[in-house]
Amino acid sequence: MTRTRPPIRLVCIGGGTGLAAVLRAVRPLASVPGDPHPTAPLRVTAITAVSDDGGSSGRLRRDLQIQPPGDMRQCLAALTESEELLCRLFSYRFSAGAALDGHSLGNLMLAVASRITGGMEASLAELGRLMGARGRVIPAT
Repeated sequence: MTRTRPPIRLVCIGGGTGLAAVLRAVRPLASVPGDPHPTAPLRVTAITAVSDDGGSSGRLRRDLQIQPPGDMRQCLAALTESEELLCRLFSYRFSAGAALDGHSLGNLMLAVASRITGGMEASLAELGRLMGARGRVIPAT
């Protein structure tokens, strides 16, 4: 009987573009969460800061009383193949319209999904599953 080696668990802690850059670099080696027989050598978990208070994240934080989604959105996008349409939509930023100007569609999707699923962690898991993210994103608080 041949034993397969379990994947290495890699936890990345940080925020902003630095954490997203690390996640993009390890994505090709990462397995999809929940895969009972992963072929990739890494199980990646990103624990990201939730202290952003500027731009779209700051507005959503103040207006909806949610954790600012910007860093979480960047991490989720970094763990997803960038060519896929859903990932490109997730990163799209509005540049017109008073209410939407400056918001990224991904931030809005995370805000709505957190209301529907009951929290930001559940929304990250569900959107990550839909996008085929090769890892999990968890808010630091």
